[in-house]
Amino acid sequence: MKRTLLVLPALLYLALAAPRALSSVPGTPGTNGVPALATSLPVYGSVLDVSLSSALPGAPVLLLFSPYPGPFPTPYGTLGVGPQAILLFFVGTASGAGDLQLPLPVPNDSAAFDFPLNLQCAILDAGNPTGYALSNSVNDAFWGADLDADADRDGTVEAGSAEDDAQEETWSAAKGAVFLYNNDDDDANGTVDATDAVVNGAPDELDLAPLVLRPLPAVPAGWTGELTVDAAARNYVRLFRNLGGGAFAVFDPATHNPLLAADLAAGVAFGVEALSYAQTSSGAAGKWSGEAPFTFVLKDASGSERSRDEVRLRVAPFLLFSNLDPGQTAYVVKKASTQSFINVLGPAVNAAQTALSVIDGIVLEPSYDIWEQDAMEFGYAALPAPGGPRIAPAVLRSPRGYALDAWTVDYWLGPDCGYVYKGWKRSGVGWIDWFGNLDCTPPLPGWQLGRIYTGYQGSLTMHPAVLEFLDAQAVQGPVLQINTGWLLIGHVDEEVCFVPANSGSPYRMVMPSTTQALTILQDLQNAGKGGLAVFQGKSSQTTVNGILANTSLVTYNQGLQPVIDAVRVQMKTGLGIAEADIIDIPALFSNYSGGKAVAYMPNMVNSMVLGNHFLSADPFGPVDGGVDKFKEPVIQALGAIGMSIAWLDDWTYHEGLGEVHCGTNATRTPPATPWWTVE
Repeated sequence: MKRTLLVLPALLYLALAAPRALSSVPGTPGTNGVPALATSLPVYGSVLDVSLSSALPGAPVLLLFSPYPGPFPTPYGTLGVGPQAILLFFVGTASGAGDLQLPLPVPNDSAAFDFPLNLQCAILDAGNPTGYALSNSVNDAFWGADLDADADRDGTVEAGSAEDDAQEETWSAAKGAVFLYNNDDDDANGTVDATDAVVNGAPDELDLAPLVLRPLPAVPAGWTGELTVDAAARNYVRLFRNLGGGAFAVFDPATHNPLLAADLAAGVAFGVEALSYAQTSSGAAGKWSGEAPFTFVLKDASGSERSRDEVRLRVAPFLLFSNLDPGQTAYVVKKASTQSFINVLGPAVNAAQTALSVIDGIVLEPSYDIWEQDAMEFGYAALPAPGGPRIAPAVLRSPRGYALDAWTVDYWLGPDCGYVYKGWKRSGVGWIDWFGNLDCTPPLPGWQLGRIYTGYQGSLTMHPAVLEFLDAQAVQGPVLQINTGWLLIGHVDEEVCFVPANSGSPYRMVMPSTTQALTILQDLQNAGKGGLAVFQGKSSQTTVNGILANTSLVTYNQGLQPVIDAVRVQMKTGLGIAEADIIDIPALFSNYSGGKAVAYMPNMVNSMVLGNHFLSADPFGPVDGGVDKFKEPVIQALGAIGMSIAWLDDWTYHEGLGEVHCGTNATRTPPATPWWTVE
């Protein structure tokens, strides 16, 4: 009969001068009342199994520990363990079959090495003159191999391992190391650095997460070690061995193991890069979760495991900005048709303390289109660093298949400028895969870094490869999908825009209101001002009366309001937005084809937000008493929350079925909240 017993929480610290002296009893261990002690191989991170065989069923059992091996002669007899204070643990009683097991869990993390294991058992034997029967002793050592990463996220792997040891094998909002998808181009060769197996100088070294195997200076000759990465992550990470002096060599666990005793004695430094962002947040088969568990196993000369340690790293996700993030650089494409817009955009961008970068589509590439927003989505990854999070800017290329998309490689990709491309050009899907149909909210309850949202048109959604990628980043997902099927272009920036607010909630959500626009026009007509010009000086100039006389236009816009209201409900339900945090502004749409809507008047929702500056299309509304009546409610509503408005003539974009937001883009300063603290 075999029994497994646990050590009692109350330990008996007994001196050697026990009531009865300890001594060995002649005979073979396991016979004639002499206990026999055996242990499994001592391995950190496992269970040490101490087994005792005895012919004295029911006898109390004491387990003796010492930091030194014996023999140790005493006036009471010779012990098999050393001379320090002996701890006697009452561990139970021998069974009828004389068999007892004591499993001792051994911590996985320890900077200690060559930790002594010296054990001996004593069984109380009333029939023995000394009072005890002593077992043979077991004299061995634990070996505490120590593999460390920046698990405490202070940007360094400390010289002492205690700070990074705790919970290093897990990943949570509190603990766990971060590493980077190395998708910038530090050697400026036109490809992301993760595609080559070299470290491209000091800047590229900064893109490697440190992984440190602590020295084991007393490791016996013939011992070896193996560093491996979990099979699920194997194809998505690359290890470099740091050779010192800025030199690195690829370390392939399949071919460069084992590490020899000389390596273990000196310690080994590694660098880790990811070859991809996370590919799944739901454990989808064949997709990488973004986590990479590394395990180091120490083996003795016989090949038996003597120690192991594990650390878990997670790749930094690609994150989108929100309109509440301060602008750094705004982008716009220069063509003959856009020059006048650039002339008014520049001062507005500068007033918002943002730089303006003009992409010369005339000189660089005649086929460049003007839809800067649709070609790319700027974002970032973030890593712990000693002075605070280190930001790694990146851009997500659109799969729409136009020449401007290539700017993301030709002119963005470079040192500290990352690149990612998901999907492919799909035929027959219209504009749904363009990135005017992709945006992110400000921070919200449950989404401290915002939630990504995009539009669907019936059963057609944003490119599934893009959606899968964004969902896999987890922090800003799952992606909220809202109805844009009533629009011809079908982009979310035509129906929703977030702006900062200096009172109440830190944001407001701006949406188009056809009811408000029609009411403004009807009030003017009722006041006898139906002759006021609308779209003054433009090719489509008309009057208040002219618009209201177009009954099909009026009826169409009246019918759109319930559709827009349904989108409002989707946003409120999906994001928890309060009605009080929604601002309606005037908008009118035309029935372009098959009931699909395009902006009849410049769509002021489709605007660029830089700080508290709202860069909007000039609606060229009816002017009464020096006041543009379409602008008036916008100025009142946004002014009340601290926003200033720059009215831009974007008629070129408007005639092309887009507005200010469609024709511009911006890099921004990420929020201070580190992504690794929000899960």
